[in-house]
Amino acid sequence: MLPPLRTGVMAQLKGAAAKKRPAARETDGKKRPAAASQGGSQPAKRQKASSHYESKHEPTKPVVQLNRKERKELDKVRKARRNKNFGLIEEAKVLWEEARRSDISPEKRSKLITAILGKVQGRLAELAGSHSASRIIQSCAKYGSPAERAAIVKELEPKLLELSKSPYGHFVVSKLVSLAPKEQLPGLLKAFRGHLGALLRHPAGCHVVDDLYAVANAKQRNLMAAEFYGKEYVLFENGTLNNTQGVPAHLGDLMPHVDGGKQRSIIQHMSKDLIPIMEKGLVDCPLVHRLISEFMEFSPASVVADGAENLLGDPLLHMVHTKEGVKAVCMALAYGTAKDRKKALKSMKGHVGSMARDEWGHLALITALSVVDDTTLLRKLVVSELQSNLAELVEHKYGYRVLIQVLHPYCGRYLPPQLLAIARPPGKEYSAAAMQRQPQGGVQPAAKSDDAEAVAGSDDDEQAEAANARPTSGPLGVSKKQPDLRRRELLSSGGASSLAAALVALCAEQAAQLIRSQHGSDILVEVCRGGKGGLLEECLEDAAALGAVHDALVAAVADRNGSGSEEEAEGVQAKQKEPVLSHFFGSRALRRLVLASSAEDASGAAAAAFCSKLWHGALLGHCGEWVGTHAAKVVAALLQCGDEEVKAAVATELKPLALPGGSLEEWATQLTSGGAAAKKQAPVKKQVKKKKK
Repeated sequence: MLPPLRTGVMAQLKGAAAKKRPAARETDGKKRPAAASQGGSQPAKRQKASSHYESKHEPTKPVVQLNRKERKELDKVRKARRNKNFGLIEEAKVLWEEARRSDISPEKRSKLITAILGKVQGRLAELAGSHSASRIIQSCAKYGSPAERAAIVKELEPKLLELSKSPYGHFVVSKLVSLAPKEQLPGLLKAFRGHLGALLRHPAGCHVVDDLYAVANAKQRNLMAAEFYGKEYVLFENGTLNNTQGVPAHLGDLMPHVDGGKQRSIIQHMSKDLIPIMEKGLVDCPLVHRLISEFMEFSPASVVADGAENLLGDPLLHMVHTKEGVKAVCMALAYGTAKDRKKALKSMKGHVGSMARDEWGHLALITALSVVDDTTLLRKLVVSELQSNLAELVEHKYGYRVLIQVLHPYCGRYLPPQLLAIARPPGKEYSAAAMQRQPQGGVQPAAKSDDAEAVAGSDDDEQAEAANARPTSGPLGVSKKQPDLRRRELLSSGGASSLAAALVALCAEQAAQLIRSQHGSDILVEVCRGGKGGLLEECLEDAAALGAVHDALVAAVADRNGSGSEEEAEGVQAKQKEPVLSHFFGSRALRRLVLASSAEDASGAAAAAFCSKLWHGALLGHCGEWVGTHAAKVVAALLQCGDEEVKAAVATELKPLALPGGSLEEWATQLTSGGAAAKKQAPVKKQVKKKKK
């Protein structure tokens, strides 16, 4: 409703409009009535006036309310005007809705798929980019016959690269790749040759490359990776320009066969594709994990520093679940600056538990616990989450290694050599000669954030500026704290709620369960000996806490009937367990703990204290009962323990017994060495059985 105007103003507006208005014209045989008033009197009805002011503010036409069915019909009409294939898609959609039902017979579904392909044949490339039609074509590829699937591939082959970058078309390409037979896969790989770098930088195309890499064999994967080593591998598959016989299986196989100039050219070619990929965070594909790992391994220190800065953030979480991915992450943690490492810890927040339980992700946590100097941030973001999952992690086949790293770092017993090489990357140093040889147009440093937030509670605030500055000479990614000091701060901080106190309390409470566990027994052994160098015992506020663990373990060993405290449902009698001394894992863990008492450091003293309690609380006067069982290895270990009083008492009790193997020393050596002689004979027996067959 327009606001009312004063009479004088309205009269002036009407007068001006009357001067500009042309003569009245015929409209349907009638003259338009005059609008101006006469004699300055009030105008006629306002709604009939046609002044210049009111002509631009005519009331709008009433909106017609449509029901749901009418709106759908109107929407179809509009879509048909915009899309020339709309009618065809609607016809195919009717058949597709019937074909994708789960209760339909295979014969009827095959007929419907054939009917759909008959309608869309010749227009597949146009339809694949549509949302609805893309799903229809995927169903045709899934349920169609091999001949029909081959026809789809043949028609779409010229457009595969274009469809791979389409928001909906790349789903069709991925479906065709996943369903392609082995003989058809080389043709699909050929369609993408020379374009893998561009596809990996594309949000949709990277998923197609991921599917290609997943179904390819080892030789085809090497060919895909070699495309990033240089253009010659796009033109010549055999790589003869690099003096290699065929495609190299790894960048390490190529580098020794080329000169320094070619090596720098390869690194430059890889950086051109990989740096944008890392900056965009498109690192989900295992091929990218492999390439980044090779890039970080063979690039000079100055280039690796830039790569670590881009990698230690959100991309980290997308890479730690594969072997090559976690290898790259561990190198980035080892070679990054203090600022880069803090950024990595922030990205791990909330994911530490899942990483610790992952086959490869736990290695990234091991590296972080070994190189990050900011122990306050480590406790806040990593150790606190480990403590919340402590009961599960001590018995987990991967998670226990993360805890062992704090108790006994880089121990070959718990960390195999191939995993140790990943978690502890070799050192890199800045080389002035290498920096001078760096080709022009090489890797440029990534843009640095000016608004980086300081972490609350960080213990390195005073030296943050110096630590975060990137060095230009010397070793790359050096940690300033001594390893023992870092372990001490991680274990002891928090007082009664520290990691050391939590580990000791858990072991004292669940000693009978942990000693029978394959991995929990390893944790229990390291806790009982106080960790490497006895550091765990030094971090405990309660001096008697470690003794409580010894007492709980001796009580579990002394329980010869093996009756635990666990009860079955509905009040049934308690479960019967195998005695610890004859248990497979328990007996071996006890032997290892007893033999550790011969060490001359604090850990040996803690283990020797346990030996005394074990002898007096469980084995004194009962050696004859255990000699012929798995417990014999524990008794034999006591003959070599670090407590001289216990050794003499064990020898005195064993002398009257008839022991196999001659003297006490020979018998004990055979059992404490792990039965090497028996292990050597085992394969011979297996070979004899195979020959008889």
